Amino acid sequence: MESIQQEFAERIGEWVEEVQNGDTEQYRPIVLHFQRRIHLYCFHVLGNPSEAEDAVQEVFLKAYTSIATYKPTISFSAWLYRIAHNHCLNLIKQRKKRLQLFNIIVRLQVHEPANHTASLAEEILESLSVHDRQFVILRVIEEQSFSEIAEIMGEKEATLRKQFERLRKKIVRSSDWNRKELLDENQTICTES
Repeated sequence: MESIQQEFAERIGEWVEEVQNGDTEQYRPIVLHFQRRIHLYCFHVLGNPSEAEDAVQEVFLKAYTSIATYKPTISFSAWLYRIAHNHCLNLIKQRKKRLQLFNIIVRLQVHEPANHTASLAEEILESLSVHDRQFVILRVIEEQSFSEIAEIMGEKEATLRKQFERLRKKIVRSSDWNRKELLDENQTICTES
C-alpha cells in the first residue's frame, strides 16, 4: 500500500513538473485526482454545497496560476490543501457564519444520547475558533497526518498535537458542556507556538 502511494506521489510530481514546463494538459489528471478530496474538505469547512463547489474551482484556479511557484519541499497534496485552507478561511471571514459539522463530534466519540448529540455538536462547534474547526476537519475528516497539517496551516507539529489532544479531551470529558470553559482554553491553545 505504501509503495502504491509513493508511486502515485511520484506520478503527481511528474505531472506537476510537466505543467510547470508548459504542458497544461497534464493539469487535468491532477484535478481529477484531488477534486473529490478538495471538494469534501471545502464542503466540511464551509458547510454549504454550492459554496464548496465554487471554492473548489477557485482553489484549482489559484493552484494552476501559482503552480510555477510550487517547490517539492512539501508534498503537492499539502501545498494544495494549504491553498484550500487559506481560501476557505477567507470565505469564512467574509460571510462570518458558523459551521454545522455534526459528524466531527461523532468521530471524536462524544457519548451522549442521540437526540442530544446534534444540539451538543452545534454548541461545541459554535464555541470553536475558525482555526480549531479547520484543524479538526483536517485531522478527523480528511485524516491528514499532523506533519501534513503543520505544512498546511504553517504551524509546528508538536503544537498541533498538543492542541488536538487538549481539544479532544475537553470534548470527550464534557457531558454538561461549558462553552465559556472551551473558549478560555482555546485562547490559551491558540497562543502557544
